[in-house]
Amino acid sequence: MIRPRSTVRCLLLPVAMALVVTACSSASSSSAPPTTTSGAVYPVTVTNCGHTYTFTKAPTRVLIGYPTQIETLAALGVQKSVIGYLSGSLSPLPAGYSGIPVVSPQYEASREVILGATPDFFLMDSYQQANGTNGTPATSDLLAAGANAYAMQGNCAQNTGATSVDGIYDDLTNLGKIFGVENRAAALVAKLKNQLSAASALRGNRPEVKVATIQIYAGKVYAMSGGGHGVVLSAGAGFINEFASLTGEFAQVSPEQVLTLNTDWIFAAYSPPDTPATTLNEVKTTLAGSSAVMDGHVLPLDNNGVEVGGIPLFNLVIQADQAVYGGGGTTSTS
Repeated sequence: MIRPRSTVRCLLLPVAMALVVTACSSASSSSAPPTTTSGAVYPVTVTNCGHTYTFTKAPTRVLIGYPTQIETLAALGVQKSVIGYLSGSLSPLPAGYSGIPVVSPQYEASREVILGATPDFFLMDSYQQANGTNGTPATSDLLAAGANAYAMQGNCAQNTGATSVDGIYDDLTNLGKIFGVENRAAALVAKLKNQLSAASALRGNRPEVKVATIQIYAGKVYAMSGGGHGVVLSAGAGFINEFASLTGEFAQVSPEQVLTLNTDWIFAAYSPPDTPATTLNEVKTTLAGSSAVMDGHVLPLDNNGVEVGGIPLFNLVIQADQAVYGGGGTTSTS
């Protein structure tokens, strides 16, 4: 199932935007001595999607816009700061996490619900969750309530977000500064780069493989090319994106269009309640004549990781490289 925010992103967010985090100088802060946490010096100022936020200390009441974002915060060791999450109807918390309440089942929660949770930091999946429309709070509402914000992958109101794995590294670096764990973030980024190098080496001297990334919903086939899907296709060992010429993150295509590609692999995106098994069955039924299906070259990709960025997206990059070039994730269609 294509999540509601996917449609909005492809229509409204055409250009990527950089994220900048800079330390605030003493001239721009108050006369009080800076706060320190684990070696960090506050205040720090974060510019994200055209909004500037000043953090005087590490956040302690964090609201996350999507359940799987907890994995990124856990990788930085700051998951205990999370007091709730949105989008509970779209995804459960990942396995191994419990005790964090659902603040709203909706992706776009109301101003009253979000402010009622009294967060001091709203880690958003995209600015669709706090753009002042459809009952959501505006960033000015958050600031007035003492809450800063940040949109992962640069998912602003004006762009489609990060288009390379560098966006993942940038988010981790920025969050490290926000939470006062810069050294931990730097070590994590270095570790991920090493993992990506190892995954990239799996291809060796072999040519890049042609991949068609699709999602089947209500019997219709959608070609996926941008956003997190584009990151999976371009990072690591790399793949030839069969739908690179598409405008936007996805577009409806006919099964015949996919079949005529004679693609090497099909990456099949899915969202709950669909599962890898049901997704494979849909692909086998809809694209039975595809060479990728007949060769067992179908890889389900969880949209909960693809679209949320951070660690979940990075894990899918590695999974795709290992499946295609390492032989460890080939999906049988027998």
